[in-house]
Amino acid sequence: MNSTAARPRKLLPIRRLISLSSIMFLVTAIANAPASLLSPILERGDPLITYERLDGTVWAGELKHLWVEDQYFGTINFRLSPLKLVLGRFEARVRAEGGVGTGEGNIGVGALGQTFRVSDARVVFDLSAVRNYTMFGIPYQGEVRASIKRFVVSREGCRIARSEVWTDMLNAPAIEFLGNALPLEGAAACDGADVALSLTGENASGTAQITIKVTPQLSYEFVAAIDPVEQDLEAQLPLVGFEARGAQFVYDAYGELKGMGS
Repeated sequence: MNSTAARPRKLLPIRRLISLSSIMFLVTAIANAPASLLSPILERGDPLITYERLDGTVWAGELKHLWVEDQYFGTINFRLSPLKLVLGRFEARVRAEGGVGTGEGNIGVGALGQTFRVSDARVVFDLSAVRNYTMFGIPYQGEVRASIKRFVVSREGCRIARSEVWTDMLNAPAIEFLGNALPLEGAAACDGADVALSLTGENASGTAQITIKVTPQLSYEFVAAIDPVEQDLEAQLPLVGFEARGAQFVYDAYGELKGMGS
């Protein structure tokens, strides 16, 4: 009768075991380090960042009463992804509430800071925070709601943009001039290196399409095209800067992006 001896298990070399133990100790130490260690990084930012306090750990913390210039972002909670750190990428699950924007999503930075990523995110932004721009001479009102499946930009520009967007940004001017609200919905996508947002909507007075493009150099192009149904609307549109182009009335603007506040 033949018998087979059990194969002896291979043991990790002592140097490798020490290296793995050291790495685990380092990761554990970093994970449990107080979040306040991040303060020097935040405080050297530009534009100026101010906040009340930073609680928790480097791994999972809470930034209370965050201001970026004159915009209040409320409380920011974050939890780092250890798997992405192993792969050489910084990514965190972030939740914001109580400020100009509320929502939750994954935010990450690629190796060497070459890319910026957002995924699996839902956000709501308060448009009344925008004070450097107006919509046809009327201050921005309402909100923007976005469901972002994946958004990736690099220094060269847009790489991936898949998101759905809804807004009532036109409701204020539409109600003032027409008496009818005009909500818009659409999607964001890459147009070459540019980020392009296309929105459409309609009411009893006509249909509207808005396209916003932002280049890697942060210049923007804003185009609003309206197909009026009522003659009253045709008479009102030139008064707020629209030009007749065939059957449509078009309003366009170009410039460089600047801060939201004044």
